[in-house]
Amino acid sequence: MSKINKKYATICTRELFKDKQHGAHQLPLYQSTSFCPENMEEGMEVFQGKKKGFIYTRYGNPTIEAVEKKLAMLESLGGDTDCHAVLTSSGMSAISTLMQALL
Repeated sequence: MSKINKKYATICTRELFKDKQHGAHQLPLYQSTSFCPENMEEGMEVFQGKKKGFIYTRYGNPTIEAVEKKLAMLESLGGDTDCHAVLTSSGMSAISTLMQALL
């Protein structure tokens, strides 16, 4: 098995992102639409972009973020490029995002 195939298999099968908040061994599927900040100040900082966190699942979700990072890692295997991945909530939002980026 080549070095790239071993890396690919490792990324595909192992959980690379630990859920530090709850201590889960595997990243759980967060199906919640909203997340509770510790206090009002933290919520305001997350909404303003001053602090990383999750408030509403359309703006960000730990499960979606982990999948985006894993897809980007898989895309960058075997190359020197820095890849990024973006998951959207629907096909139309994916098309809209693509068109706005290109036009």
